[in-house]
Amino acid sequence: MHLALRTAALLVALLLPGAGLTPIAPAAPASRGPSAAACDYGVQRTTAYRARGGEKAPVAVTGKRKAKVCEDGTGVLGQEPMLAVNRRGTIFLGMASKEGVLTQAGFLTGTAQSYLLRSRNDGRSWQRIALPRGINTSEGVPYVDPATDRLWVTSTNLGLPCGAPVAWSDDEGVTWRTAKKRPGCQPLSGGDWPKLFTGPYRKTAEVAAGSMPRRAVYLCNYIPSIWVAVTIACWRSDDSGETFGFLGNLPVRSLVCRSGETAGGSFHTIVHGTGQVLRDGTVVVPVDMCGTIIALRSIDNGRSWTSSSAIGKAGSVRNFLDGSAESLAQNVFMNMFFDQTLAQDDRGNLYVGWVRDGVHLAVSRDGGKSWRQLGRVSPPQVKGAVNVSVTARGRGEVALAWWGTEALTDPLLGFGEKYRGWMTHSRNALAKRPVFSSAATSAAKAPPQITNATGCCASLQMFIEYSGVRFTGKRQVRAAFVRFHRKDLPELVYGRMQLPRRG
Repeated sequence: MHLALRTAALLVALLLPGAGLTPIAPAAPASRGPSAAACDYGVQRTTAYRARGGEKAPVAVTGKRKAKVCEDGTGVLGQEPMLAVNRRGTIFLGMASKEGVLTQAGFLTGTAQSYLLRSRNDGRSWQRIALPRGINTSEGVPYVDPATDRLWVTSTNLGLPCGAPVAWSDDEGVTWRTAKKRPGCQPLSGGDWPKLFTGPYRKTAEVAAGSMPRRAVYLCNYIPSIWVAVTIACWRSDDSGETFGFLGNLPVRSLVCRSGETAGGSFHTIVHGTGQVLRDGTVVVPVDMCGTIIALRSIDNGRSWTSSSAIGKAGSVRNFLDGSAESLAQNVFMNMFFDQTLAQDDRGNLYVGWVRDGVHLAVSRDGGKSWRQLGRVSPPQVKGAVNVSVTARGRGEVALAWWGTEALTDPLLGFGEKYRGWMTHSRNALAKRPVFSSAATSAAKAPPQITNATGCCASLQMFIEYSGVRFTGKRQVRAAFVRFHRKDLPELVYGRMQLPRRG
């Protein structure tokens, strides 16, 4: 967030009382799919729409079997909701904390205690897992390596030592190890917006000459400032997370809004999402460059990068000036919330999502070199959206989690716009005319999860900066949201989608 806005939010938050941590209680007994007993605000049914590409609104499709969608509160306060799932089906939900980013006494020093939630029974009960000191609730990111099942966590860092903290666990959070040489010390980074991901090495002379582990560990975040990205840099660990070495800056610049031959928008900054490593070791990192979505590719394990052409247009100040119905605040902040927006399926097809007057999706079948824009995949009644996450599996099956509102009320600050969590699914996003089924996780009459679009950091019912979504079974999709019960901090929420049987 811009320095002035973060400073203003911090000053406001210092006047707020701290929030107590609600004890964890088992949820009502539930099957693998949503039932009325397991859902806080009843079961919702999806509606299906066909994406039409470009700027066209999707059209309704009848005769499709409906999925069931709902949400369960965890009973635990937290923010920056993220979701990770290992091969055993254990769910990790974060970040949980007694206090929030802006009210947390140890936020500036890195001494605050943060937690993940862990569930081994699909959210029927949760356990709080203590994280190593230095892992902060701000931009706290849990990640499970799909090949090794190792649980990783990183976060923003405002204290000492330098760089983004990195920790990992091979026993589902019982014990932790931490990086001895953090990413972001050379060159110096505040550790803001860290994105950690893993994958195989690409076969290069560098790899052949060294003794590399089976998996490379990448982390990218802002350089040099913690407040606004002038550019973005990446680091790599070749010893399973013990030490990180600097790879270089990504070829993007916020001040000129360019990446190679690709020009972005204007009046805005650059934001990177979590990368993906393909089976051949190609690294792909999505970037929202001043309101223009691009993909950066590396075929030498992060040493150099090439940029794709523009994939699509996201929300931005320029979008607002050009007549967007969404508020100025929404156009500013939706550009900045760009995290789990890139996914790959089992065949290596890539999917990138972003928000602008709803949720958009594009697909690449050649490792990120070229992209096909599917257009809007959210229902047409959704007028504004933010914080989309994407996951994929099989060949073309995708799921998304995001916040959406059906009414826009304030053209500048977005006050009074009632956002609910939404979940979306498509069995084949690679189809010529793909169909997407969506539903909110609660009824329209239920309390909204967030009630304005101004700012970030889960204070004063402002937007947090993440959502999360994962497949957890053949017919199960799960998501991470938050819900406000009080003025200062939200509760972590578990979203459920039960897919219909094929046929």
